[in-house]
Amino acid sequence: MSHGKRGHIVDSDGEEIKLDDIIKEFTEEKCPQLKGKPKLFFIQACQSPSDKDDGEKCWDYDITPYPDFFVGFSTPAGFVSYRDTEEGSFYARAME
Repeated sequence: MSHGKRGHIVDSDGEEIKLDDIIKEFTEEKCPQLKGKPKLFFIQACQSPSDKDDGEKCWDYDITPYPDFFVGFSTPAGFVSYRDTEEGSFYARAME
């Protein structure tokens, strides 16, 4: 779980990291041991519009450029991701 904005998540130091940069670290070029193996990412973070919008589209592909990858988001692009203060993330609980 993390804070986020469209196409980015916030690390423990408060720095924004592009999701695409994280995904690229697991491609067959960077990690040949994972070639042909499924890579699953479940992102529990807001995807609200960024106040630092650089005009770049995020995840606007007809076909993913990354074979064997699945990226699931807790919310559609442009929206916040809610959690219950007692029970935690609705998204994570739904995957139990």
